[in-house]
Amino acid sequence: NETIKKLQEVYADIYGYESLEDAISLKVDGIKIHAEDADNFPLIKAAFSSASKLILSVGGLCLKSIIELRDYVNELKRADPDVNVTFVDGIQLFPTPKEGHSLKNLQNLLKICRGTDISLGVADHIDPDDIYSLIYPIICAGMGARYVEKHLTVNRNAKWTDWQSAFEIDQFKKLILML
Repeated sequence: NETIKKLQEVYADIYGYESLEDAISLKVDGIKIHAEDADNFPLIKAAFSSASKLILSVGGLCLKSIIELRDYVNELKRADPDVNVTFVDGIQLFPTPKEGHSLKNLQNLLKICRGTDISLGVADHIDPDDIYSLIYPIICAGMGARYVEKHLTVNRNAKWTDWQSAFEIDQFKKLILML
């Protein structure tokens, strides 16, 4: 089914040009650039020209920076409208308290990106033991988010990387069904 197919896409988080080159050589489905590189327009342009799907993290950016990024992406999309671009709000703490995830931020992104071809999403890093870790992404999807980032682990008790905000497989399946 289409949902399962989308879950099988591979994206690369890049940190500069070397990891961009690695992602290109691996032929990943999409590239993600973190908020700390949101003003690195040469890197964004290089990723844009190399990927059909680009995720740009905007969590923690001021509205002025998001607007500048939107304007730059719109300029790039005029030259190549086929690249899918998604702005993603969210910050990662270990885990991020639910108060650190703001529906107001998503509302602001919706206003800023209205009339553009930029999709919106959220990166949720809420403690999976908190019911809000299920509620928040569902509310965001209802508001217009088309991308939800969740960390995944096979066993939280093993305390692997990002375990503090990672869903186990059964929790992830439940979220998919609810979305």
